[in-house]
Amino acid sequence: MGDQTQSNLFRITTEKVGDHWQGAVMPFMDGLESGVMRPLFLKDGSLLLGQTGRGWQAKGGHVASLQHIKWDGKTIAPAIKNVTATATGFAVEFTQPLTNKPTAEQLQNAIKLESWVYRDAPDYGSDELGLQQEKIKSISISEDAKQIRIDLDSLDQPKVHPEQTARVYNINIKSEKWFADAAAETLQAYYTLYDFGKK
Repeated sequence: MGDQTQSNLFRITTEKVGDHWQGAVMPFMDGLESGVMRPLFLKDGSLLLGQTGRGWQAKGGHVASLQHIKWDGKTIAPAIKNVTATATGFAVEFTQPLTNKPTAEQLQNAIKLESWVYRDAPDYGSDELGLQQEKIKSISISEDAKQIRIDLDSLDQPKVHPEQTARVYNINIKSEKWFADAAAETLQAYYTLYDFGKK
C-alpha cells in the first residue's frame, strides 16, 4: 500500500484471530518521487507506481511521477517480514536470521513497544488516545534465529473512548548489527489488534 503524503510504500500482512481480521503494517520503501496513489503488480512480478502530489502536498516534491520497481532476484534486505498475535503477545518474523545471536536480555533492551487507540468518528483525524508503554515479560528466540516471541506483562486493552478503534501496537527494534547484511537502524511494525491468539 502506498502513502500519498509521505511518498512511501508499506507492506501489509493479515490474519484472522477469532472473529476478526487484523494484521501488521511494515515500512517497505521510502524516498519516492511523489505521493503513491496506485501500486500495480505487473505479470513479471515488478511493481508500477502511479504517483501524484497535485492538489495535496507530497513529501517526494514532484507534482506527478511514474516509477517502476524491480527486484534483482537475489537481495533480501534485513527487515521484519511478519508479525502475528499470540496468546501471550506477538511473534516477530525476520527476513534474515539474527546471525550474531543476541541474548533475550539484549533483545529486550533493544525493543520499545507502545500502544494506543484512535477515535473513530465522521470528522477528520484523531489524536493517539490512551498511549501506553507496554512492558515486556519475556522474549524467546526460535531455533533458526528468524523469529522472536514477545510475551507481554499485560494483555489488557483499556477502554478510553466510546468511539475508539482497535488498539495499535508499535514495535520498534534497534537492529544493533544483528544481521549478516546492513540493516536500518530501527526496524518497525504497527499491528492493529482486536484479539490476542488463543493458547
